[in-house]
Amino acid sequence: MFSRTDAGIELKFKTNNYFINLDTYPRMINQEKIIYSINIEDIQTVAEQELERKLTAKELKLVEGKVGDYINWYEAILNAIDASNINQKNSVRVKKAKDKKKNN
Repeated sequence: MFSRTDAGIELKFKTNNYFINLDTYPRMINQEKIIYSINIEDIQTVAEQELERKLTAKELKLVEGKVGDYINWYEAILNAIDASNINQKNSVRVKKAKDKKKNN
């Protein structure tokens, strides 16, 4: 099994012991930025683990055309939103970092 976390948007950042709501800042986020991707190396890693061999160029083309059909993008995005503590009223919960430390 593998996972990639090399891309993403940080929803909050710490400054002066506060977590700041990014909605209060200008919208400078590139709407075309790729958040997550799967590359040939990822596919070959799975093939080697499951088939004990790498895929051929023809097989890679077949998998490339189908892999997106098996990823529930909506559910993955919704789960990430939920895990980030984002709700309808506030886009990101704003809390003092000190308060967060007290709870830990």
